[in-house]
Amino acid sequence: MENRTSYREALGIGPRQKAVFAFEFLSQPDISITSNGGNITRKTEKALPLAGEKDVLLVNQNVDRDYHKWLRSIDFGTDNIYEFNAPLGTPLTKLILDNSKSLKNYLDNIIGEKILIPNYSGNGEVRAAESVGLELYGHSEEITKKFYDKGSFKRIAKELGILVPEGTEYLPGDDLESLIRNNLKHTGKVLIKDPHASFGRGIHSIDESGIKDLVEQLPSNGKYVVEAEYVLDHEVNDQLLIDLDKKIHHIGTSYYKVDGRKSNGNEFPLISSEELSRIQETSRKIAEIKRDLGYRGPFGIDYGVTPDGQALALEDNARVNGSLIAFAIYDKIGERMPENAYFRNEFIKLKNPQRFSDFKNLSSDLLYDGKNRQVCLFPYDVTTICEDGNFRGVFAGRDKPEVDRFYNEFKSHFES
Repeated sequence: MENRTSYREALGIGPRQKAVFAFEFLSQPDISITSNGGNITRKTEKALPLAGEKDVLLVNQNVDRDYHKWLRSIDFGTDNIYEFNAPLGTPLTKLILDNSKSLKNYLDNIIGEKILIPNYSGNGEVRAAESVGLELYGHSEEITKKFYDKGSFKRIAKELGILVPEGTEYLPGDDLESLIRNNLKHTGKVLIKDPHASFGRGIHSIDESGIKDLVEQLPSNGKYVVEAEYVLDHEVNDQLLIDLDKKIHHIGTSYYKVDGRKSNGNEFPLISSEELSRIQETSRKIAEIKRDLGYRGPFGIDYGVTPDGQALALEDNARVNGSLIAFAIYDKIGERMPENAYFRNEFIKLKNPQRFSDFKNLSSDLLYDGKNRQVCLFPYDVTTICEDGNFRGVFAGRDKPEVDRFYNEFKSHFES
C-alpha cells in the first residue's frame, strides 16, 4: 500500500504562499445533468473547510456566517473571504473576469504569492486566473476532458491494460438499439450513460424489455457509453493529486457500500489487502499518464468490485471530489482523535430544515469541538441546510462499530 499524503501537504503550498480557493461548479460538463437549479452556484463556499487561516476564499454570493464562525472556533477556514454578493445563478468565473480589477486590488493587499485552486480545471478557470495575475493550480480543459469523459477514460484505461466494464461508445449515426442488444450478452443488463454523468444522474439501466422505450426516449444526436451492468459487491474510490512539480501523491482510498446502483457514503481507513494494493497500483498507472499529459490537481478513480474480486475501473472524477474534502477534514481532526481513527462520509437530509446555528445548538454535544474526542460529527457543504435540510457530514471515531452506532443514532434523531 502507498503511504498517504494529506491534501494540504500534497498541494505543496509553502509558508509564504496563499491558496485562493475558487470553486466553480458551472464549468463542469455534467452540470446540465446534475444541476439543482441555481443552488449549484452557491456551492462555492464548499471549499471553506479546506482553507487555511491565511488563504483566501472567493464566493459568488456570501458564506453562512454561523457556519463560518463555528469553523473558525475550531481552527478551520479563513477570514479572508471575498464575497461578490451576486444574483443566484451567476458563475464565479464570470464574476472574477468582470471584477478582475477590484479583486486584484484586494488580493494585492494580502502579502505573499498566491495560487488559484479550482474545483474543476476548465477554460473559464484558466481565463479567471490570468485576469487577476495568478498561477492556476490546474491545466487546460482539453486535458481535463480526456479523463472526465467516460468514453475517453475507458479508451485510455484499456490501452493501459486496465480492466473496465465491457461496452461500446455510441456516436450520432450509430444503431443504438443494436449496440444495446450486443452488450446484453455479457450480464443480461446494460447501462446507457451520458459521457459526463455523475451523482447517479444521466444513467439508464435496462434489460431487453426496456430497449424500445429507451431508444425512442434518448436523442439520436447524443453521445452515450453503452456498457454491461455488473453485480457489484462494493465500490472503491481512490484519491490522488498531481502537484505543480509533477509529483504524484496518494490522498487515500475509501470504501462505498452498494445498494443496487446507489452508493451509500464512503468509509476509511481500509484494511491492507491484495485488492487494495491492486487498485492503488492501477491508479498509479492512470496518474502517470495524466502527469505526462500535463494534468495538475486532484482527482478520484472509482472502481466497482464484483463478488469474485474483479476490480473494474469505472470512471475518473477529474476534479475535487467530496471524499477528498472528507479526507482533508479527517487529516486535521485526526490529530485530536484516537490513533488510526475511522470515518464515514455521509449525505444527510434533516427531517426539519433549519439554520446552521439552530442545528449547532441542537447537536452541540455531537459536533467536533477542536478538543480530543472519542467520536464526533463534522458537517460541511451546508449551503442549503435551512432550505432542504441537506449537508454532508464526516462521522469520525475510534473504530467502525463505535462510528456506526453514533451515525445510526444521529440518523434516528435528525434525519427524515
